[in-house]
Amino acid sequence: MMLSLHIYTVILAVVLTILTLIPSNNAEHLTQVDFETSISKGLWLVEFYSQYCPHCKRFAPTWDKVAKEKAPLEGISGFTMAQVNCIAQGDLCNNSGVTGYPQVMLYQDGKKVEEYSGDRSHDNLSSWIDKRVADYAQSSIPESRSISSTTHLNPDGQVLVLTPDIFDKSLSEGPTFIKFYAPWCGHCKKLAPVWAELATKTKGRVNIAEVNCEQYGALCKSQNIDGYPMLFFYNAGQKVDFRGGRKIEPLEQFVLRAVAPGVQQITTEEVDSVLKKESVFFLVLYTYSTPQSYLDNIEEAVKPLLGTPVVYKSRNPELFTKFKVDPAEGPVLIVIKDHEVAPFSVLPLSDQATVPILGAFFQHHRIPTLQQLTAENFPDVMKHPAKPLVVLAAFDMENMSKTRLGEQVEKLTSIAKRWQTSAVRLTDTRPTIFVWMDGDRWSKWLKSMYGIKREDMPTVVIVDHSRLLYYNTDAGKARLQLEHDSIFAALESAYLGLLRPKHSENFMERTMRSMNDRVEYVGSSAWAHPFLTSGIVVGFLAGSLWLIRRLIDDDIPAGSYQSTRQQWKPSHRLD
Repeated sequence: MMLSLHIYTVILAVVLTILTLIPSNNAEHLTQVDFETSISKGLWLVEFYSQYCPHCKRFAPTWDKVAKEKAPLEGISGFTMAQVNCIAQGDLCNNSGVTGYPQVMLYQDGKKVEEYSGDRSHDNLSSWIDKRVADYAQSSIPESRSISSTTHLNPDGQVLVLTPDIFDKSLSEGPTFIKFYAPWCGHCKKLAPVWAELATKTKGRVNIAEVNCEQYGALCKSQNIDGYPMLFFYNAGQKVDFRGGRKIEPLEQFVLRAVAPGVQQITTEEVDSVLKKESVFFLVLYTYSTPQSYLDNIEEAVKPLLGTPVVYKSRNPELFTKFKVDPAEGPVLIVIKDHEVAPFSVLPLSDQATVPILGAFFQHHRIPTLQQLTAENFPDVMKHPAKPLVVLAAFDMENMSKTRLGEQVEKLTSIAKRWQTSAVRLTDTRPTIFVWMDGDRWSKWLKSMYGIKREDMPTVVIVDHSRLLYYNTDAGKARLQLEHDSIFAALESAYLGLLRPKHSENFMERTMRSMNDRVEYVGSSAWAHPFLTSGIVVGFLAGSLWLIRRLIDDDIPAGSYQSTRQQWKPSHRLD
């Protein structure tokens, strides 16, 4: 009996010992074999413990709970919690500098960076981990692959004079801002010193160049130059017509934005200031496990934006929380508009988010919910590649107080927001843009294009500038009002093709434009197919000569002299 009891006691002791050596389900256990390899990449919080240590036993429930809560961070932020049993892995603990139990150490990409010395309560440990994870997310960002050095550009800070021989080669070297001008042009002369100053201020960053269109007319014609001066920015195969101000400040601001990294890192500290400053910006929220190819696709897709609006990226878990995005659902591209934290639109990133899809998303959402239409942003709005419908409100600012103008703009903003969030089904491929104009300054243009008179302001029209059409009534032929019911009904009817548009041009203007388009089409076709065009021209001339010859033969009466045949024929007359 005593022997059986002794055997039972020994078995029970062995079982209890084995149970104490069973690792926690919520934290990975490391050994001498896999320790160095495991902690070599990512952020690792390792507890060195002994199952016989009373402090370790009291700390175990807290550690297990925190480990379970932080488990999703492994894929999101590269953070992992692990344990080392120093009774079983004595050499590993000695080599790691363990002097007591439990000892909690933080490793970053294979290097020990800190030892946790705070209170072992759940809240303290959890908060400490969140702070270290956020710091790691910001400090371990790999440099963008698309960013390349441009120090070879504009090395002397001087304007580069381009000729047809070096034009293409210069564009291939990097971002280039070109002024196309004529020596006799007054505006060109006025811009010359500003252009030289711009070259000085952008030394080593972008080529500032010029082309004399009097001297190189064919080159300017190939670039569709139809006035002086014209400013074009070239980069990575993209060409952008700059229509902004011609003073040094807007020129420099445009260039610096255009050559800035396509996607910029943003910290939690910077987000609030960006929210206040930018009416529109994009934010890529990605995780530790996001494939690099997703980020490369975004870098490629943002190139046509030329820094406007700005695109940021971050893998900081705090920003996922701030913008109410679940990191467990994977990386996303979000649009932030109107200084609001709630995302305006969200695009999940996946293998299906190709460069064309990302590019279309950027173009679709790059315009603010509401903006004032000016000469500077006219191309971005009216010549938008997606050919949007533009809701245009005209205000007579000369006879309107600032308070009244603010109320009207705020009202239009509210209408725009409601439409953008409720009418996606109608505008997935063709966006709606809301703008307002200074009806006093642009009164002549508004009257000639849309028949808007100053006494009718404030007034609203819906513009389809890609076809030079507009709508100023709803389906019931009631004049549009600055009310959401009126505008919504007209927009829906316009998108469904139920509204009869009016022309922004008169009959003669439309006829001349149609003829001009046909001539341009013929010209471009001839330029694209020179040999075929030459054959057609030669054939046409040969056919014309043959027809003329036949007509001459038929018209000459009998008996008259035909120089081509050098002979007389009888005329059936006696004399």
